[in-house]
Amino acid sequence: MAHFIRASTFALLLLAMVSASARAADAIWTLTDAEFRQQPVTIKSIAPDRMVFTSGHGELTLDRVDFLSVERPPGGEDAAGDFALLLISGDTLYGTPGGVVSGRLTWKSAAFGEVAVKLSDCQAMVRRKSEAPVNQMDQKRVEDLIGFANGDAQKGFVADVDKDKIVLEVGDAKVSRELSAIAYVLFASAARPAATAASAMRVRLGDGSSLTADDVLLKEENLIISSKGAENRSVPMSAVAGIEQLNGPVAWLSARTPTSAEQINFAIEHPESFPTRMNCNVEGRPIRFGRLTYARGIGVHAKSIVTFNIDPAYPIFRTQFAVDPDQPRTDKADVTVRIKVDEKIAHEVKHFRGGRLAEPVFVDVAGGKRLTLEVDFGANAETQDRFNWIEPAFIKHKPAAPASAPAVAEPATTRPTVVIPTEPTSEPAALPASAPTIKPATTEP
Repeated sequence: MAHFIRASTFALLLLAMVSASARAADAIWTLTDAEFRQQPVTIKSIAPDRMVFTSGHGELTLDRVDFLSVERPPGGEDAAGDFALLLISGDTLYGTPGGVVSGRLTWKSAAFGEVAVKLSDCQAMVRRKSEAPVNQMDQKRVEDLIGFANGDAQKGFVADVDKDKIVLEVGDAKVSRELSAIAYVLFASAARPAATAASAMRVRLGDGSSLTADDVLLKEENLIISSKGAENRSVPMSAVAGIEQLNGPVAWLSARTPTSAEQINFAIEHPESFPTRMNCNVEGRPIRFGRLTYARGIGVHAKSIVTFNIDPAYPIFRTQFAVDPDQPRTDKADVTVRIKVDEKIAHEVKHFRGGRLAEPVFVDVAGGKRLTLEVDFGANAETQDRFNWIEPAFIKHKPAAPASAPAVAEPATTRPTVVIPTEPTSEPAALPASAPTIKPATTEP
């Protein structure tokens, strides 16, 4: 009898532990507020205008204007579907195509259901575990580029694509191919919408899928995702790995289209070898420093000049920076770093070397028209001068006390691919281990 009681008690305890683990809102999340302060919390409630958390200091209520993000490590779930659809917004949808009607691609996502996406909002469609050419991801194209599993490629326009076939318009002819023969599709570059001040919420799932919406609401064990003119979507909170406000208190530069991005080589005659890349280094890999991986940043190579329009809604610019450690012989690196507002130097560091992460820099950009980020040659010409702007952003309020930039524990929200930015957006979604392989550039100076 005693043995039965002990076994029953153990079973009840085990059941309680399973039930507790199923309560995703009770899991430990990392909350980041508008001043870049972070703390571990559990989620009590989520509403469109405010969120309530429980921390070590008791109950904490944040209005939407003070909320930046809440994240937890991905659960490592395998994404469902044969392809990843990468959108110019930075969202990623895993699943299968369901046809094209009136310029809209129907996408069947196990995570979010059936989603209709404008073809002009699509960046790429990549088969899982296949290779897509990262050096072509952010190039401007007037036609779609289709890559086949046998290594061949063809230009044309996608007229239709479903789970069985893809139909291409090539000149005056239409060509149909089995979808199983396709490795990737890089869609023609569409005109990018102008920056908008409207805030939005990006929901990121543990399998790497992500979707941007107007509002989110926690209802029992489900997160309700809603947008104007669209049907509400519901996902289990246990599948959610992150919620981030876009164009709220922070607007990431890597989510905005620069007015110009120039790389000038010191002597080597291949000026297109290291183009500016968003949310990854110049080789298409995650931005790292030390043991941390950053989901947001801009990868460049000296001499680099990148210019953005200043958004009057955000009077402060904030960033950190470092020589890219993901290259050999970083001790040879030597650059001059400049931040300019309307061509006037607001911050400058000469002979910035490898192995150092700059403290957060804050620049007043109120009243300015253009922000320029410049990485100039240093003492060793262009030797090993690959460089990362780490979490560069326009912010509405300068923190009372500078804090370290929020970094995401590996592998977190990095996606080693190039994102063609638009607004509103923030970081690209994560690609888990089962995601398409993005082939990095291999050219070295």
